[in-house]
Amino acid sequence: MVSRPVEGRPALVAVSFAPQSVVPEWTALDLEGLPPTPALDPNESIPVSLQKAVDWVASILTYQPGTSHTHSTLQEVLARRQGVCQDFAHLLLALARSWKIPARYVMGYMDAESKAMIIRMTIRPATLGWRS
Repeated sequence: MVSRPVEGRPALVAVSFAPQSVVPEWTALDLEGLPPTPALDPNESIPVSLQKAVDWVASILTYQPGTSHTHSTLQEVLARRQGVCQDFAHLLLALARSWKIPARYVMGYMDAESKAMIIRMTIRPATLGWRS
């Protein structure tokens, strides 16, 4: 899906809902040596479980510009335990999808001149609709 540019800004591009090589199935990841992953808790609301997932991702990855690129695999990022915003989003996507929560990733430019990127991950819990 591609949106149209607005007032000279580049279009945003939505990446597929289906697993890609950069966002593999959760079971394909080697998580050895990492803290236990959070589970979707049926006694908590989905947003509470997702916040625990966000906190877990933030606890295992350090933001470090230049440590990955658009074709870095999630396994490479996990091995370094460093990455950029897309890597945090990829890991959260894989975990949310393993919980059977539809999730997608959107990226684009914040502004055409600086080429500053923006990454957004959105999820769709059945009762809440799409949320960013």
